[in-house]
Amino acid sequence: MIEKIIRIKNVGKFVNSCQTIEAAKLTLIYGDNGAGKTTLCDILRSLSEGNPAYVEGRSSLGSSDSPDILIRLANDNFRFKNGQWSNAHADIVVFDKTFMHENVFAGDYVLHDHKRNAYNVLLGSDGRQLGEKVEKLAKEIVEKQRDLRSAEKVISARLPKGVSLSEFLAFEEDKEIDAKLSSKKSEVQQLEDAKSILDRRLLQTIGVPQIPDDFESFLASTLETLSNRAEESVRNHIDRCLPKGGEEWLQKGTSFSNGETCPFCDQPLAGIELFHAFKSYFSQEYVALKSSAARLHDLIAMEFGETAVARIEKVLGENALLADAWRKNAGFPKAIPPNLMKGVAPLMESTRLVLSSYSSRKSASPLEEIILGTDFRDAQKQWEEFVVKVREYNEDIKQVNALAQDTKDRLSTGNLREEQAALLKLEAQKLRFNEDVKKECEEYLRLKKEKETLDQKKDEAREKLNEFSNNICPEFEQAINQYLDAFGAEFTLEKTTPQYLGGNPSVSYYLGINGQRISLGDQKTPLEKPSFKNTLSMGDRSALAFSFFVAQLERDPDIANKIVVFDDPFTSQDEGRRTRTQQIILRLGRKAKQVIVLSHDARFLHYVWEKHNERDGDKSCFHVFRTKEGSELREFDIEKAVSSDWVMRYKQLLMYHDEHLGRPKDVVKDIRLFVEELLKITCPGTPLDGKTLGQVITDIRSAPQGSALAKWQDRIDELTDLNDFATDHHHVDASSSSELLTDTELRSWVRSALRLLHN
Repeated sequence: MIEKIIRIKNVGKFVNSCQTIEAAKLTLIYGDNGAGKTTLCDILRSLSEGNPAYVEGRSSLGSSDSPDILIRLANDNFRFKNGQWSNAHADIVVFDKTFMHENVFAGDYVLHDHKRNAYNVLLGSDGRQLGEKVEKLAKEIVEKQRDLRSAEKVISARLPKGVSLSEFLAFEEDKEIDAKLSSKKSEVQQLEDAKSILDRRLLQTIGVPQIPDDFESFLASTLETLSNRAEESVRNHIDRCLPKGGEEWLQKGTSFSNGETCPFCDQPLAGIELFHAFKSYFSQEYVALKSSAARLHDLIAMEFGETAVARIEKVLGENALLADAWRKNAGFPKAIPPNLMKGVAPLMESTRLVLSSYSSRKSASPLEEIILGTDFRDAQKQWEEFVVKVREYNEDIKQVNALAQDTKDRLSTGNLREEQAALLKLEAQKLRFNEDVKKECEEYLRLKKEKETLDQKKDEAREKLNEFSNNICPEFEQAINQYLDAFGAEFTLEKTTPQYLGGNPSVSYYLGINGQRISLGDQKTPLEKPSFKNTLSMGDRSALAFSFFVAQLERDPDIANKIVVFDDPFTSQDEGRRTRTQQIILRLGRKAKQVIVLSHDARFLHYVWEKHNERDGDKSCFHVFRTKEGSELREFDIEKAVSSDWVMRYKQLLMYHDEHLGRPKDVVKDIRLFVEELLKITCPGTPLDGKTLGQVITDIRSAPQGSALAKWQDRIDELTDLNDFATDHHHVDASSSSELLTDTELRSWVRSALRLLHN
């Protein structure tokens, strides 16, 4: 139990609070908002968790000195000095906004962290130990996995391609590994040579041109309709009279003749033999014959020319090289004729010259019947002999290719791949037992085994936690719903179950409202969908958080050793829920080691004080008193504070609001007096006696920041409205003016006045 608070220095508003207060089993602390009540809660939470951040974060602004706290607890001194506690006291539990926002909700949402923390709340100490064990093992597994990945990375960098880590680790040491490696390398080399054979091309056959079968008959062909004399006459005329291109001009002009007059000079054609020669010369038959002669000449140039020679020589040259290579591998004895390539070019050239001489003559004189001479017969004979050699050559090529293909067919790339893979594995097997690698593998296997052990322990711990959670969740849900029912809440918790997201335990639950199961939702939940955000009021949310806290505390088997701290536990609650809250605090006071209640509402504290039975232990009350130097803790007479006419007015207003009891004209008067007295009570030390409500409001408007009156500045509009209402009905006949007010309207003004106290 906290026996004394001896010193609080340089923490929030407590700049130099050194007046020792002696706490009791029930300790009540009254204080205005902003006086330092929440600072006291953070001090006690810091002491409970041993976390200095709660205190350091509230270091007095403007002070160069560090926080200094001394508390007497369980016959021992607990001191905060130099940024840390001398020791912690875990049996302090605090209900305040921090508890709400860490364990139940923050603003409009229930986030995953809230579900995790709520899980720890509902589990209690036994369940938390199981949960902490699971989380501890999960963290150890993460760290072990990180070490395991690092060790794996080191080994993987050494692995040959195609060898997995598991295969590498499974290798057994082989004393004959070097001999096996040597033998396997020899086999692979042989197969790699075979691969070059498989990639080698086959030889190509060659094709040679043929002397046209109709060469001789074409040269002898002529036209019966066109005499040699007419052709000669036209040719002489063209050569003598026309420039280059003149023949085409003459041919085109002749086509315009009507048979009677010359198309060039319009003279009669009768008796003009030359013009008739023109007509014969430029006939379609003659033109066709001349074109055929030209095509024959071009064909001979193309088939027997330099390009054709180069193409055949290229194939012959490539075949000669390939044949030598294949002869070594395929084993064929027959050689390709060595003289074939040497004779190709001169033979094709001589044949071309003979053929071209005749085709040129035919092109020049299409009507001439050309008779082939002995030179053609000799060339024709030589060419036909060459064609026979080519056929023999191509037959040799086919035989070579057949043997080469047989060789390819006998070789298999699959065998090479298999043997290469076998070689890699032998090399990996040897590497596996290299001294450095061996140590790396042993380290990896050790880490792997340790992780497997941790995984097993975590699975076992989680199974126990699941069993515990599955039993505790329905019980906890029932306990919370009982408190919600006592608070008159119109919702319940449903389907409260444990869950594991990301490996960490949390609790999932739904809201039951009017027979509907409502999901809690999150920031992404659409506005039109029912969720925690739009179905629970602030009073409902506070009731839910308070029920969470009390339900887990009531189930704590060690509650008799707990110091329970409440900071304004009735936030946003109506009068009925305030009374329930007071009753629950009194009941816990009988079970816990000590209960400390902090509030800005003296009436709330007075009810607890008044109802506390001395048989349940002693009680004490203190006031967080503001001075110019800062806040101090002083003894407080709660009985005297609430035994004034103001309390009677408060009760009258409450009776009118809740039970419709009282005369309207008295209620109108009590509203103004109640508000005036409230301002005086909450602003001790401020000279307000004798001042009207309007004058006090004027003082509030001009009050300096940090003063007692300044805290009312954010509610100046409410005070002004109440003053205007009270003034309007105070300076006319009270009876007649009150008759103008409906019960509903007057109750709304009473509610506005009471809200100043409750909020």
